[in-house]
This record gives sequence, C-alpha cells and structure tokens, in this order.
Amino acid sequence: VVALGCKGTTLRHRTEQHMWLSQIQELFNVEDYPIAGYTLPKILTELHLHFAGCGIDYRPLHLPVRALLAVESFGITSNLLTEANMAVMDFVVDNAMLYLSENMEAKQVHLQRDYVMLCHAGAVSINIRTTDDPRHPKSCLRCSNDAVHVYVCADSLQRLSALINYIATDGDNQPPPEPADIDAPSPLP
Repeated sequence: VVALGCKGTTLRHRTEQHMWLSQIQELFNVEDYPIAGYTLPKILTELHLHFAGCGIDYRPLHLPVRALLAVESFGITSNLLTEANMAVMDFVVDNAMLYLSENMEAKQVHLQRDYVMLCHAGAVSINIRTTDDPRHPKSCLRCSNDAVHVYVCADSLQRLSALINYIATDGDNQPPPEPADIDAPSPLP
C-alpha cells in the first residue's frame, strides 16, 4: 500500500521531451516476474494519492497565454489485482476551475487580478478498468459529473482553443514560430 497526500501545492508544468505524465504512465507498466515459492497476494498494489487545494500552473513557451488548473480536491486510487489479472484506477475531482491570463510579466499568480475563470466543474469521477480476461472487455472507461459550467466570450474562447491546439501539437517541443515581418510590403495582385 502506497499513500500520499498533498495540500496547498502548485505544480509549475514544464514540457520536456519526456513529459511527467508519460513518466507516471510508465510507472504502471512495470512487469512482475514470478519468484519460486512465493505466492502473490490477492491485491498486488494499492495506490492512494490525494491533493487538496492544489493546482497546475502552465506557461507555454511560445504562446502568449498562461493557464492555471485549480482543484479543491483530487484523488487517485489504483488497485492492481493479480487473481483477476485486472487493474482499476479511479480519479475523483471536486471543484476544478480553469483560469487563463495574458499577463506575461507577473512573476506570481494573482487569480483575482490577472486571471479569468473559463470553466468550473463540480464533482467529476473517472473509472478506468483494464484486464486480460477474455470474458471481460479489455478496457472500460466510466465517467460521470454533476455540472460543468463554461464562461467564455469570443476572445477567451479563441485563446482557449489556441491553448488546446498548442498542447495537442506539442507546442513547447516545436521550434518557436518565425516573427512576422511587419514592415514588409504586401505583394501586388
């Protein structure tokens, strides 16, 4: 059993060639080798992570916007079952808020002054089950939530879509865009 709790922390997300999320994913791809004379317990591994009042601060390298994902409560529970050859992961989020800002000069995060809340989600639950048992689906994903509120105008929607596109195209690991030559004359028709 592994249990960890964090309260009041903020992770400053920096994308590198090996993203921290993929490193956590690799943690769960560990293979076990049988040991002669040792009987594995029914539940191989139990992992409990709980984050209270935490956030992820993301400042893209080549995009003039900042994002902050704040959560009041976030829990991860994982059980790896040997007899059933099954892995179960539960993610539970209570009160998550997504904020954006264009203030690139600020050294510290000031939510009320510099950020605008774009999204608020109440209770969100995600359950992932994977198994090698042919009697059951190989993977099963269940999601539920009570409410998701999105507050956007045309400008903030454009910035949010640009941020999503930037993350999806791995923008931090791409070369910076070429600055446009403003003084160049427009081509003639």
